[in-house]
Amino acid sequence: MLNRSTGIVAAAGIALMMTFAIAYVIPSSTAAEEGMKTDVVRDTVTLLLDWKRIDPNDFILIYDASPYHIMSGHVALRVPCDADGKPVITVLVGSAEDGLLEEPEMMLLDKVSEKGKMCVYHADLTSTHEEGTAMGKIVDVALKNPHDRIVTLPRGSSVVVGVNEIMKSEEHSNGH
Repeated sequence: MLNRSTGIVAAAGIALMMTFAIAYVIPSSTAAEEGMKTDVVRDTVTLLLDWKRIDPNDFILIYDASPYHIMSGHVALRVPCDADGKPVITVLVGSAEDGLLEEPEMMLLDKVSEKGKMCVYHADLTSTHEEGTAMGKIVDVALKNPHDRIVTLPRGSSVVVGVNEIMKSEEHSNGH
């Protein structure tokens, strides 16, 4: 019995090590096609926003990947919404340093949302490498209050940023 258990544990360990080895060796197809070196990572930040206050037309920076930029990632947001499913705050992505931040295309998840109360949204994050655009080099993720009034988020509000793949920014590649 001990030998069979040891064999199962060893096989599981080898399978796990192979999975990690493959994940770190295989570059993304987009990056590989463009001859770029990327690193596969798994970094997740979950922020509970209970009673968080955001001043009018202000924002909260929630993720900074410097000196890297996000090649592949995801953002999910659970906040109050109006009867049409429009969120009370918005997500901004891009490069704060370059002054390039914009809203990604957030999709409303109807099955876990209740319009007029709390809604859940998500978007995939992919840097496009287009010069002069926020989506060209995603380094930062922020939450913005687009209103002329203070927004205080209720209990149950949250945001999750998941990063799967990063790439060293060009200006930092040479040690700058």
